[in-house]
Amino acid sequence: MYRKLLRTFAIMMIISSMTFLLFENMTGVPSRLLCEELCGKSYLPLLEPKIVDTSCSFRTDMYLSFSLVLLFVFGMVTTILLGRRSVVEQNDMDESMDGAGYDRI
Repeated sequence: MYRKLLRTFAIMMIISSMTFLLFENMTGVPSRLLCEELCGKSYLPLLEPKIVDTSCSFRTDMYLSFSLVLLFVFGMVTTILLGRRSVVEQNDMDESMDGAGYDRI
């Protein structure tokens, strides 16, 4: 029960991180909103008649992308480890059934 819940949570992490990363790369809205919230008025300051992109927005984009990729990798590792343990437990259960008089097909 506990293992199935963790596996479901790991799959949800993978799907949500990939969906959010795809939405971020297609629109750029989440990183812009996060950057405006973190940097405030220094997000895109006006310098003469041009808008200048400061390093704050680049850092925010990179931190957001890095955290989403890290969430994806963590979900993949968790899914793989839980999958491997369930195979080992299945083999142990098959071996215990062999000793109980059951024949393998």
